[in-house]
Parts: sequence; C-alpha cells; structure tokens
Amino acid sequence: MVWDIPIGTRIGRRELHHRLGGGSWQDGITRVVKTNEMLVFTNDGGGKHGYGVHEGLRSDGLFRYSGQGQDGDQTVTSNNKDLADSEEIGRPIRVFRGQANVIYVGSFALADPPYTW
Repeated sequence: MVWDIPIGTRIGRRELHHRLGGGSWQDGITRVVKTNEMLVFTNDGGGKHGYGVHEGLRSDGLFRYSGQGQDGDQTVTSNNKDLADSEEIGRPIRVFRGQANVIYVGSFALADPPYTW
C-alpha cells in the first residue's frame, strides 16, 4: 500500500485504522501489521499524565514524544520497543495529533539516540 494521506488531513481514528487494515485504535503507539507502519498519537490531553509539556513539534523540526504509558519513566518494552526498533527494520513512523479525530502531522525518523531518560 502506498501512503496517500497528506499532511494536515483530519480523519476519524477508527476510520484511519479501518483504512489501513488494523492497529489498535486506543493505544498511543500502534503497529499496523498489514502496512508494517508505526502510528504514534499525541494530544494536548497528555498533561494530565505528566508528559504533555514534553511532547510536540520543536522549532528545529524534531518531534518529541514521551512514549506509551501513563506513570513515571517509560520502559522500552511492548509498543515503545516496536517504535524504538522501527527504523532498524525499515518500518515508517507516522505521527498524528488528536484523539477521536486526528490530524496527520507527518512521517518522522528516530533521533540519534532514539530515546533519553
């Protein structure tokens, strides 16, 4: 499948997953097995979990993401590990902002190093 969602497109989250053929419509990070892509979701509501001030697009073009989880430091397991390993195996990373209706922010590469504590 060729990616055909332009940056800035608003789409319902369930519709997005249906269109791509899978992935969890509730997790902050999910892998779509059918297209072998990682989808990352962020929103302004992250502040209630203590990480909202750390997430978002920076002036240097980097997108800072805190990882999936609600309490304390995130671990590099489960979906966080899939995201950390994505470039090594050629899996595109697609970032969206929002919850029920999301806006496509763009495709991103991991920084070097891919995460910090």
